[in-house]
Amino acid sequence: QVGEAVEYGLIKDKGKPSGDGNASSYQITAPEQLAWFAYQVNVPKEREIKAVLVNDIDMKAAEGSYISGGRLNWIPIGKDQLHMYQGAFESKDLSNTDDTHKIYRIQNLYASTEDAAGLFGYVMNGTITRIGLSNAQISGTSAGGIAGIFVGTSEAAQCYNRSESPGSGSVTASGNAGGIAGSVLGTIRNSYSACGTAGSITAGGSTSAAGAVAGYPDGVMSQCYSDTGWSGDSVSMADSTYVSRLYATGNTELQKQAAGLNTVNGT
Repeated sequence: QVGEAVEYGLIKDKGKPSGDGNASSYQITAPEQLAWFAYQVNVPKEREIKAVLVNDIDMKAAEGSYISGGRLNWIPIGKDQLHMYQGAFESKDLSNTDDTHKIYRIQNLYASTEDAAGLFGYVMNGTITRIGLSNAQISGTSAGGIAGIFVGTSEAAQCYNRSESPGSGSVTASGNAGGIAGSVLGTIRNSYSACGTAGSITAGGSTSAAGAVAGYPDGVMSQCYSDTGWSGDSVSMADSTYVSRLYATGNTELQKQAAGLNTVNGT
């Protein structure tokens, strides 16, 4: 895997991120460094290390260096219950660290697993802040753009998952599926999912559920928004009690809310 190759210096001109993951967060600037970070959590079990994403990265753009066709499968950070992520992961503009609205995004993430799936698999007592996904394709047993499962005191704040064009993003699970998380036993706040039609988020099991933001919302959800699954003034998604409609046009107040959630390029 790419992360292991970076660890052992096997990829030319692709080094480890700066920082130590503790006193100073690892500074993630490239897909290879993100894969290295995942490797640190999933193999040596450095589950409490911290990282900051300091620019946009495109996962698909890097894949051509490692495979000749198809997609390179992402192994989620915190891939299973033995490696649940417990650290702090955020994005930040290092030229203006006082800016609490800037969100860098990860484009074209592809993750297909037989366990919890997302950028993160399992997050336990960790925090994910100001992370955006665009055109992510996620599938697993419990699946969400940001994480498959949040447990304990875990929190996702100021995060989003959106499709840039119809059909470009999807979340599919045999269990619970959500635009941000499959199952939430922690907290999601100030976040949104803009995946489009309800069919872009699907749950396959007879007792499972698909939610616009969270498929199984058994924690705290506040100021969460989505454009997914709405027909008129009603919504068919499992988390409809906790999610308000996200408008792109036509509603001044919700436009303001969307702007506060950083809908485009950190503005």
